[in-house]
Amino acid sequence: MRKNLNPIGAERLVYEIREIVNIGKQIESFGKKIHWENIGDPINKGEKIPQWMKDILKEEIDNDLSWGYSPTRGSKGAIDFILKNNNKTNALKLDEEDILFFNGLGDAIATIYSRMASNARLLLPSPCYTAHSIGESDHAGEKPILYHLDPENNWQPDIEEIRQKLENIESICGILLINPDNPTGTVFLRETIQKIVGLAKEFGLFIISDEIYQNVVFGETPYTPLIEVIEDVPAIGMKGLSKEIPWPGSRCAWLEFYNRTNDPEFEFFVQRLLDTKMSQVCATTLPQLALPKILGHSEYPALLESRKEILREKVDFIYDELSKIDEVIVSKPQGALYFTVVFKKESLNEWQFIEIDPPEAKALIEEQVKNQPFDKKFCYYLLGAKGICVVPLSSFSSDLMGFRMTLLETDMDIFRQVVKEISVGIRAFFSSTL
Repeated sequence: MRKNLNPIGAERLVYEIREIVNIGKQIESFGKKIHWENIGDPINKGEKIPQWMKDILKEEIDNDLSWGYSPTRGSKGAIDFILKNNNKTNALKLDEEDILFFNGLGDAIATIYSRMASNARLLLPSPCYTAHSIGESDHAGEKPILYHLDPENNWQPDIEEIRQKLENIESICGILLINPDNPTGTVFLRETIQKIVGLAKEFGLFIISDEIYQNVVFGETPYTPLIEVIEDVPAIGMKGLSKEIPWPGSRCAWLEFYNRTNDPEFEFFVQRLLDTKMSQVCATTLPQLALPKILGHSEYPALLESRKEILREKVDFIYDELSKIDEVIVSKPQGALYFTVVFKKESLNEWQFIEIDPPEAKALIEEQVKNQPFDKKFCYYLLGAKGICVVPLSSFSSDLMGFRMTLLETDMDIFRQVVKEISVGIRAFFSSTL
């Protein structure tokens, strides 16, 4: 090319959640059935959409307005529904200028980071959902700045560590929460969020809270949305339809802006997000028109509760199965759709493996695991040996070794068998030697 298309020093942005699929497809071609436990798509794992929800969409498809553009901020009906539900329960009242729709949360995440100054950094949790860590580090051209979630304390953060990062790194302008968290499934304690809000106020920061799983909370920890404790700190709440309905293919999400006018810099940033969406015209119309009818339907609360009950059962089963293994750390997720396992570092060594058959699958996997982190080796060996596709924890901007699996398999017999095979694979990995 006449000019470099890529910035100096640019590296590939590896989205391991989908990257591993390419190898899984090759393993599949050797005749091995693959259990895809890597991607949080309930539909592809067999979850059925209730008829009443399908009827709503059929009705909206017959509405000619669903075929046209929506207003850039979002359809009036969807915005009014969101505002009504927020303003009847929360002290902080929102108006229509506090809502902005996007084509999925991935679109919103990418837009936010692309509009930030390259020297303005967000402090991210570790482990961190890849779309955030990729988006933030790519915009800055630097590695992400992280605060750590503790697997031996139910994945809660260390507030003192966050304070130290804020004191020592002046480029940090905001803090990211993912609540409930992906990949760990933790739900942040109310007092933890309040302390983070206090730090944001003290250091003059804004907060982003990714709350896509806000209605997928099934554990003992009560869920606290950021808006309940944000006080007068500028912030952005991230919401969407993908996970709770579930309708990941809708690509429908929205941002909520809290205390938008309290800081002129933040207010201008919000305006630039709107300007960017104007240049893209709007988000997809159909799911916005369906949103009030689905979320406001009389059968919707029962749908949410039935899904939570199934998730509780799955979490209990995995925890009981894997907590017996000495080489791992596990805690029960409180929300979201995932279970994360941490390997104890002192139990890892470079010689560990799992036997793989047939030979062509073994050759493929052995090539993939060369010079890779211990947990990535495990995930690829598990894929080759057991036909189970999980995601290495180190790919979530973490120095911890382990893996994340989904809780989405709808056939409980298959789910239990997959978990048992993972348990066998873990034991084989840690007992192996060349």
